[in-house]
Amino acid sequence: MGYNFILRLVDPVHRYGFAMVLHNIGAAELRTGLGRVLSLTRVQPHTIYYNSKTSFVCDISNEHESIELIESNHSSLMKIECSLYKKQLHKWIDAYNNNWVRGAVLVQAVVNAIPVEQPL
Repeated sequence: MGYNFILRLVDPVHRYGFAMVLHNIGAAELRTGLGRVLSLTRVQPHTIYYNSKTSFVCDISNEHESIELIESNHSSLMKIECSLYKKQLHKWIDAYNNNWVRGAVLVQAVVNAIPVEQPL
C-alpha cells in the first residue's frame, strides 16, 4: 500500500470531482495520478487552480501544456466543498479502521451527490 496523499480535481462550477490516491507528491507520481484523473473526466479542463500548499502541481506543467495552471485561493464555495469531503473522509476512516485508500474514491462519489449550500 503506502498511499499517503489524495489528488483531487474538482470542477468549481459543477462541484463534481475525482479523487486519486498517491504514494507521494513527486513529479512522476503526480503525472500518473493526474493522467488517471484526466482520463476519467468527461471534459478536459482548460485551467487548473491550485493554492500555495499545492504548488508542487507546477512540476508537471510542461506535460499538460493545454492546461493553464493558476495559483489562486479557493472560493468560499470550494472551501465548503473541501470541508465536506474531509468530514466525510474522516467518518470513513473512523468507521473502517483506517482503510482510507478505497474510501478516498468512494467518499468523492458520495460528496459528488450531496448538494452544497451556497454561502450567504
